[in-house]
Amino acid sequence: MANDRRLFAWTLLLVACSRAPSRPAGTERAGPAASASAPSPSTIALSPRDRRKLALEGSRAPGPDLATVAMPTLTAALVDPDRLWRLLIAPETPYLERRAAGVQGRAVFPLARLALLTAALAELRREESKHAWGLEPHPMSARPSFSRGAVVPGAARTATVLGQPWTEPERRAEYPLTWEEENAAPWPWQVQQTLQQLFGALLPHAPAEAHAWLDACLALPWGTDEEASMFVEASRSSTHFKTPRVMARWRAIALSPKLPGAAALVAGEVGQATRLWDAPSSQAIGHAVTVDILTRSPHSAARDQAAYGLRHLTTRVSGGKEVPLSPPVTGILTALRLALDPRRGEVWNRLYTYGFSALEAMTAPPFAPDRRMDPNGPLPAARLADLERWLRTHRARLEIEAAREAPALQAARAALVAAEREEAAGGRP
Repeated sequence: MANDRRLFAWTLLLVACSRAPSRPAGTERAGPAASASAPSPSTIALSPRDRRKLALEGSRAPGPDLATVAMPTLTAALVDPDRLWRLLIAPETPYLERRAAGVQGRAVFPLARLALLTAALAELRREESKHAWGLEPHPMSARPSFSRGAVVPGAARTATVLGQPWTEPERRAEYPLTWEEENAAPWPWQVQQTLQQLFGALLPHAPAEAHAWLDACLALPWGTDEEASMFVEASRSSTHFKTPRVMARWRAIALSPKLPGAAALVAGEVGQATRLWDAPSSQAIGHAVTVDILTRSPHSAARDQAAYGLRHLTTRVSGGKEVPLSPPVTGILTALRLALDPRRGEVWNRLYTYGFSALEAMTAPPFAPDRRMDPNGPLPAARLADLERWLRTHRARLEIEAAREAPALQAARAALVAAEREEAAGGRP
């Protein structure tokens, strides 16, 4: 649901701009105070079927070449980060100029200001969750649609968005799919699409860029659940490279009682992040973080997500290939114990979350996990009983194998603790 609130990171442009772009309604150059308005309707009426087709074809549709747009105000902004930021978020900025600044600003926007960007995105998402900027959901979204033109609950409320006033529209408009509709969309929606686009453009594509990106991520605040969630989102975007300091922060977030949402995000990412991180110590670090979440996190959602990620600890992507690794026996044994602990919930939930996750991480499981079985039938209890009998038979072997893993896990935890101390010495939160 939280992901759905973001709608789409940004909608690709569908129709080449054949005229000077219109401003968002009510954002004439008179100033910010005139910027609050409802979106004006597109001059092109599309049937619901056409809109769905257009949404499906959007990724292949042509659009203006934003990398070649040239305007005096844009040229001036591309040599001054402060001016660039004002151009990006000002209510009165024309849409074409705003989006061009988002594309061309990658080379100008300093990573030292990543916190400014993530804070703005967090504010926009928070405000969007209240009213979706007065727009219907995207045609491909799973969010429920409103009655066409339905009145927005609490309409006419004026909110402060990025320091500027914006008034909710009186009636909902279709989600913008054409360039013309995007031009007429509420300015906060335009800013959100542009900043998400800029965020994506800043993501690293090479190891040297990844180092700089993760250093910038580590400078982000993480004292609140929202801040910590933005840190996780930013740091996970370095998909094939992590550092012990990042993983130490992830573990601290997952174990913090004050950060439930961010803890679940970490737990849902740690297995996959470990698999994609091609480093000799990556599996041990990811395994240690996973076991710590399973045994120490106060958040049930985080424990569940960590269990689901166990299967990702069985391989590592190296040189573009999946390389098999030894199964994470300590994690498997921990998950099996949780599956058989009645205090952890109902039979089906324990089997599904912990039992099946343990089986998925085994090289030779006693039976294949079936997540589609009837949760109300007799099979879940029977399968849990099978697991209990199997564990009684194989517990001694598993414990011996787990003891062999212990030195690597201890070394990984020592590296995480050292990274935490390094961060604390640097004065970060």
